[in-house]
Amino acid sequence: MTDCIAVLGCGRMGTALAREAARVGRSVCLGSRDPQKAARTAEEVRLVNPAANVHCGSYADAVRGGDLLFLAVPFSEAAETLRSVREWLPGRVVVDMTNPMGAIPCSTSGAETHAAILPHGGKIVAAWKTNYWTLLDPAIREGVVHDVLICGDSETSKLRVSSFVTDVGFRPVDCGGLANARILDAMVALLVENDKRYGNRHRSAWRFLP
Repeated sequence: MTDCIAVLGCGRMGTALAREAARVGRSVCLGSRDPQKAARTAEEVRLVNPAANVHCGSYADAVRGGDLLFLAVPFSEAAETLRSVREWLPGRVVVDMTNPMGAIPCSTSGAETHAAILPHGGKIVAAWKTNYWTLLDPAIREGVVHDVLICGDSETSKLRVSSFVTDVGFRPVDCGGLANARILDAMVALLVENDKRYGNRHRSAWRFLP
């Protein structure tokens, strides 16, 4: 395992994740279908943390640079993104952060759909689906440790993702096999509705109380 992560997508979630990874000393490879956007995002990360070790380029550049890959593109673009880098995915762990929001039947999940694209030897873990990008900012969390709900069929891969989750100040909660990502997908819609209903400004979260 390396200390470098690859973030595919430079939207709000991808940018926030890259910033936090750099903050805790991880090298970050940022990828975008527009490499110039990746370069601008890398500069944003360095403005917050001048010592950040951030590289940028295309999706393929990012995947070649890291072996823990965060899929942080819109669900509508995720399958195409994975196919474009498929040859480099064997042996890597893909962290599916996408949310289909009703775009697929409830009998499956976004992560299961994407798992079918991975070549032999590629692993997929669903995580950070039920977390707003805003809460990746420690100042907004204000010392509260938020949960990241994780699903996957590979115990080793879930442990790797859980270690990263802990590093950036969250609590990983193992929610079982990948099929349980169907539940996480459904939880997102309720999270979004209640966040609006109670005026929480993208600060709502699910918490597991054992």
